Amino acid sequence: AGLFVDWYAKLKEDPYFNAFTYGRKQFAEFLSQWLDARLPKGSEILDVGCGSGPTLRYLKERGYRPVGVEPAKAMRSAALAANPGVQVVDATADALPFENERFHAVFAIEVYRYLDEQDCRAGYEEAFRVLKPGGYFLFTLANRYALHGFPLFYHLKRLLNSALGREMHYDHFTTPGAIKRQLEEQFGGQIEEIETRGIALAFLYPLYKINRQLASRAARALEFLDKRMSRHAFFAPFAANLIVVARKKREEGNGPH
Repeated sequence: AGLFVDWYAKLKEDPYFNAFTYGRKQFAEFLSQWLDARLPKGSEILDVGCGSGPTLRYLKERGYRPVGVEPAKAMRSAALAANPGVQVVDATADALPFENERFHAVFAIEVYRYLDEQDCRAGYEEAFRVLKPGGYFLFTLANRYALHGFPLFYHLKRLLNSALGREMHYDHFTTPGAIKRQLEEQFGGQIEEIETRGIALAFLYPLYKINRQLASRAARALEFLDKRMSRHAFFAPFAANLIVVARKKREEGNGPH
């Protein structure tokens, strides 16, 4: 929790500081544009796995009504301290303690990539349950073919740890096409539209591990290219971060929420 608090503080000081802050900068800019185009002020938004609470604070400052879900005690305490008056609930993605069709949007940022397939499906089910008709489900996943090579490195490391009898954290990888097919199969007629988008030039991530100063300069110089590429579907499977937005079907005769 302390590390996340520190990194988000660094994000304000220097968004090019490391791969984490650079990726979060790109996501924040996407989210700002997306919110302006999709959700009116005052909309109630659930942030699943809210961590130390930066997205809750961001949403509240922009005039939305955020609610957080966070099972880790230290993270939850940090989120509450940073967001007085905002509800942050001790719960998990697969068992959300809210009534049906309550929220205008559900966010899950860097959550499902650490869950196995069964828990992801349960999490998606819960998100759709608590969404209003016409509401948006926005979440991130890890690209199987991201150009930073992390999926390959992860699987090799996992094989080595398995051979040595060691356990390591779980990471789940997918593709834009695969997650679209999965959501369509799971929810069928409940989904009105699904969008996918890639953000953050993946090759910058290993460069940050090699030489942070060089990577920072490269990120500043190439950010314009990153933003241009992010507009195109071809870029999505190879980006460092994959964003998925699924809209729950509106009730017949109703306009957008």
